[in-house]
Amino acid sequence: MRNRGMSEEISAAELLESNGILGIEYAHVYTDQQFSKQHRLGIAELHRLPDGVVSSRVVLVDDYSTGVSIDRFDMTAFLLNLQRNDAVPDVVVLESEIAHYCGSVIDSISDSKLKRRIVSYYRTRGRYPCSALVATWYLLRLGAFGNPIIPCIYGRSDKLYSDALLTILPDCFVTSEVDALNIIAQTDYSSMTRRIEHIYFEHQEDVHSDWDDFDAEEYVARNYGRSLLAEDRQIIEFVISALQEMTIEPVSTKIVADIGVGPNLYPALLASPLIPHDGTIELIDIAERNLAYLRAVIEGENNDHSAVWEGFEEYIRSLGYPADLGTVRRSASVRKGNIYELEPNRYDMVMSFFVGESITDRVSEFDRATTTLMASVKPNGLFVIAHMIGSRGYFAGSDTFFPAVGLTMDQIRQKYEEYGECRYRMIPRGGNVSARKGYKGMAVVVGQKKC
Repeated sequence: MRNRGMSEEISAAELLESNGILGIEYAHVYTDQQFSKQHRLGIAELHRLPDGVVSSRVVLVDDYSTGVSIDRFDMTAFLLNLQRNDAVPDVVVLESEIAHYCGSVIDSISDSKLKRRIVSYYRTRGRYPCSALVATWYLLRLGAFGNPIIPCIYGRSDKLYSDALLTILPDCFVTSEVDALNIIAQTDYSSMTRRIEHIYFEHQEDVHSDWDDFDAEEYVARNYGRSLLAEDRQIIEFVISALQEMTIEPVSTKIVADIGVGPNLYPALLASPLIPHDGTIELIDIAERNLAYLRAVIEGENNDHSAVWEGFEEYIRSLGYPADLGTVRRSASVRKGNIYELEPNRYDMVMSFFVGESITDRVSEFDRATTTLMASVKPNGLFVIAHMIGSRGYFAGSDTFFPAVGLTMDQIRQKYEEYGECRYRMIPRGGNVSARKGYKGMAVVVGQKKC
């Protein structure tokens, strides 16, 4: 799989093993959308491809996951915009037509755990996950099911079939695309993964998504679910070291909060040895899907979700620090709230990871969030804070875009030094290229609030 910026070149030789037909997909659109900035950015990548490649241009219209029928989508206007941008496709297909073939792909999956997860998703929600649809879409176009005649809303279905595939997408689709390739790798068609390439461009929007569009499961899968990232390891190690240097007494923080917790439980794991048996950790977030995810983990309703945080617990304990997911589950209170409405002088300890800079694109709002956050900490209380450095925004699920303030390390030091003695660490950016737009690293602050 490729990720590339606008300055890099791509050659046909990298995309085709022989002189065959390259199926190029671009301008992916949902039936509840219109032609947008994302489509123009994708078309710009299309026009940067080298000349001389025999190709077929393909557009997929998603009428499956949106629940919005094609009758309510202005296809004429969409095609006119493609024409104006010199990007008329050879064929346009509805995603609902692809769903008919998903069963065959699922039957072919050799990994029983993966198969059960997809089947469970379908039984619970009545539709296939995006990853299964994408895998089916790619296998169909590569001829895994022969060359059936697929109903098209534009062009001819024979234009669907190619020797290799190139998909041009915003980077907010990377999780489902990686999962789709993993599905194909576990089927009888595993060798076809070598014939699939991607170009991801930076997802940009002029408006920000609603918080209830925040996709907790996609966010966890991308940032925590596949492996423990180097940045998170370093954050964990620094926080443990700082707390140990401060000689904090065990079970000394009766009321703890993780503010803007998101679907991230490793800060709570770091706090767990400091929480007494009758203590509480309030897990506070504004997004309903984050709260639902947290409740599912706390109540043990989903083994796959729990396994992610059991892995973090195991790693933290391997450092000699007695993190305990059981303590988190016993003491957790999951509730809706936001950083601007915290009760002053309530908490013995506050955690807040990637929040103040990730809810707004205005420095003034970051300042206000920090003020209310720190006001909620009791005198002599602990605070453990992490911020992205240089972030310009981020996604949490396909077709989402959330704001961020591009902070510097100096700004962070100046912000927290007034509250007490602090320990700081700048964690350099690692290899997770899809984590955040423009971010240069992560700043961690551990301190004790002065009286």
